[in-house]
Amino acid sequence: MTSVEDNPVSSVTALREWMFRVRIILAHAVVAIMLITAVAAFLPTPRPLLTMLSGASYAALTLAAIFLAVCAFGRPHGPTRLHLLHPPVRGRWLAANSPATKIPSHGVRMYGQSHAIDLVAWPEESQGVADYPTTTGMLPADQFPGQGLPVLAMVDGVVVNASDWQRDHRSRTSPLSHVYLAIEQTVRTMGGPHWIFGNHVTIRADDGTFAVVAHIRRRSLRVQVGDRVRAGEHIADCGNSGNSTEPHVHAQLMDRQSLWSAHGLPMGFRHAEFLPRDDETDLAETDTPVLPANGQLMITADSS
Repeated sequence: MTSVEDNPVSSVTALREWMFRVRIILAHAVVAIMLITAVAAFLPTPRPLLTMLSGASYAALTLAAIFLAVCAFGRPHGPTRLHLLHPPVRGRWLAANSPATKIPSHGVRMYGQSHAIDLVAWPEESQGVADYPTTTGMLPADQFPGQGLPVLAMVDGVVVNASDWQRDHRSRTSPLSHVYLAIEQTVRTMGGPHWIFGNHVTIRADDGTFAVVAHIRRRSLRVQVGDRVRAGEHIADCGNSGNSTEPHVHAQLMDRQSLWSAHGLPMGFRHAEFLPRDDETDLAETDTPVLPANGQLMITADSS
């Protein structure tokens, strides 16, 4: 049987990845030209030069938009069947940005995120969003219950990428910090997927797919590239690195290793309960290919 990885990379896929990288360069060019134009406007600069700089800025911005649109083309390698995976966490977790609610779950398909899900630790004593420090500013990551909790491998396979050098920044959960987040997110996007995902681990599954867990805690890796892991194995800790508002686990399945050109694949978690926050009774463990929707709790045990 041909695995996902065994399919040849098409010319469209190669073009898509190349244009993602060019878009990053163009984004930097746009910012640089705009800054130069803004500074030049306050200096005794000849008007033709200002006109040229402004024109160059708009041209670069237009090209960046065109390249971004082209990046949406292409198809995943192999069939896009639903894959049943081991949950990347154990205990009680709240789902956000779930593909069970909408696809693409994170509003974009780039970087293989079309079917990604975010999981936020939700201990027994947390009965609602009000219990979380969402209005008191940008708080240290260790004030959130998810920081430092185990992150588990979702598949049996081999680690092909692992990084944990990026810092765990403060939360971005207050209204004022959302303004800062919007600016920060733009800068991170210019830096490419590794600045968006922060610290992360990619595992090549035995069926040729690639499972990613992201935003892990700095210096928490328990594996390295080349290690063989089993589903349910503790591979890192939950953190707040990359484009993250608070400590949580971002999980996704992809058709290839490169975040630049990967397509997201449908996935579900086995050995888990999915409960509404306001009614936690009469729901048994399920082994069906489903995910919790936004606002639902996922309760898991170490079933490896």
